[in-house]
Amino acid sequence: MANRFETEISQSLRKQGWYSIKVPVASKHGISFLNSAPFDFIAVEEGFAYSFEAKMCKNNDTSFPLSRLECHQIENLLAFDRVGGLAYILVSFRKPRPVAYAVLINDWRDMSKELLSIHNRKSVPRAWFTADKRFLALPRIKVDGKYIWDFNALKPGAVSKMNDAFKALKIKLGGPFKED
Repeated sequence: MANRFETEISQSLRKQGWYSIKVPVASKHGISFLNSAPFDFIAVEEGFAYSFEAKMCKNNDTSFPLSRLECHQIENLLAFDRVGGLAYILVSFRKPRPVAYAVLINDWRDMSKELLSIHNRKSVPRAWFTADKRFLALPRIKVDGKYIWDFNALKPGAVSKMNDAFKALKIKLGGPFKED
């Protein structure tokens, strides 16, 4: 059964004209052929293939446990990436307002190793989602009177265009901007 975040993802992709499906767990006559889906969604837009694993945090969560991602989900996202797809993990925190972050599977893998080996942590603190450049906060846009997640921000080149626009705005306003 889809959670609130998965329903929002499905509606957002559809409203933006992406082809997408929620990956089902196959069963026939009550017999399950898979214990679980490889990941939650497959989507295609402008010739690019995407896979998404969606995780929704509880209202009061201050971190995201690494254990929430199962090994088979990570392995399937990495396999999707190896064949040329764009594989993302999506994490949503619901309070004080809904916010969602996207991170590419290779960045997630590297960050997970870093958290465990260097910081001795088994979870990602919520503050890291805003501070670490590997996470992209998905914008919310209003379409037909409802707010949806803007998946167009994940298209190749979109992130660099957003960064360029941000730099131009900072320069125009005269604000401090640190080049990394």
